[in-house]
Amino acid sequence: WLKGEIATRFKQPVKYVIYSHGHGDHASGGEVFADTATFVGHDVTKTMMTADRVPGPAPRETFTDTKTVTLGGASVELTYLGPNHADGMIVMRFPKERTLFAVDIIPIDSLAYRDFPNANINGWIASLKKVEAMDFDTLAPGHGPMGTRDHARKHREYLEDLQAQVSAHIKHGMTLVETKDAVNLTKYKDWGGYADSKSLNIEGMFRMMGGK
Repeated sequence: WLKGEIATRFKQPVKYVIYSHGHGDHASGGEVFADTATFVGHDVTKTMMTADRVPGPAPRETFTDTKTVTLGGASVELTYLGPNHADGMIVMRFPKERTLFAVDIIPIDSLAYRDFPNANINGWIASLKKVEAMDFDTLAPGHGPMGTRDHARKHREYLEDLQAQVSAHIKHGMTLVETKDAVNLTKYKDWGGYADSKSLNIEGMFRMMGGK
């Protein structure tokens, strides 16, 4: 469907497919563009896709820190943020459009996904600080509505709040059940996923902070 829409609307072949990271819901399906496209991703993404047998072509062009892809007078700047929601995660900045494409790490006014599976929480917070320092106006996430650069700050502050509360309760010897009862996230009650993910977010943070 997507390949057909691109052909109809723009009458141009797809020259590049850029992977944000190696998780299957974001890195599979690219084979439909393999006849015309070069696949680009971080070094770690190539390794992960191969190891996890993600269907679709692994990146042929890889990089370590930054890379710029230019085509038809337009450029996109690729930046590796370090480990966070996934190893190998990059963001894509479109300078002319003043837009940043950042997948999975900045949900717009929403709690994080479930219990932070395989996440690096300190790396995640550090990644958001890097995003806050970037020059853009519009934030395009991998899921949900569009946002702004300020949403990076808001989500970082949420993660720091959750981390601080959970860490304090662990230091006082609280169990996971006790911590879930004690953590107060009511200031985020209007955020997406509050009812479904609050308990899971606390559980994941408890695990990452070494709770038992």
